Amino acid sequence: MPRLKNDPRTLAAVAATRQRLLDAACDEFCEVPFFETDTNKIARRANLSPGTFYNHFADKIEIFAEAFERLNAEEVAEITARTGAARDSGASFVEIIDVMVDTLLACRQRQALIRLQADVLKRTEIRVRDAKMRVRLNNIGNMKQAMANRGIVQVSDGELHLNMYVINLLADGIVNGEFRMYGVDNKFARDEIRRRFIACYAGLGSGGSPSAAAAP
Repeated sequence: MPRLKNDPRTLAAVAATRQRLLDAACDEFCEVPFFETDTNKIARRANLSPGTFYNHFADKIEIFAEAFERLNAEEVAEITARTGAARDSGASFVEIIDVMVDTLLACRQRQALIRLQADVLKRTEIRVRDAKMRVRLNNIGNMKQAMANRGIVQVSDGELHLNMYVINLLADGIVNGEFRMYGVDNKFARDEIRRRFIACYAGLGSGGSPSAAAAP
């Protein structure tokens, strides 16, 4: 007897297949430029038939936008885990900030291509632009919640958005080689990222430390 569509086993199988496609898309878009791949390649990368793709996603833009958001969520989780481990080991506030910066740059190195493609696509694709907006707002919200949980005096929303905007540009510029292209040491950009992160926690005090990190 065939399973009903709302059977828990059917729903689980559908969710698992969708997850396989999204996993494959994250890997594909981090390795292959957007216009040099297609939905068939993503499906085959997930070891699924090409036709399966359209049972779960409308088109390549939809899965690209979801992959972009998914990779950001993984970035936030990795930064949070690493800064949390540093805090638990007794690291100082400045040492935790350094872990935050190093982890951010490592994540951005892996995501360099998809982020570059997202900056191009956002100009013409509203779904990509919306995904980037949700990512920024989620990250700002995460950072504000982390501050509130620790009783940290918060800077204004405007200052947070400005700092995150600059952090994004600098981090992506480092991994894309933009500074070295002009003969500038990446250390200058990294130091500014560090300074901007510290500025997000204005009012913290020298002895405190953030309870969690939110990537820009």
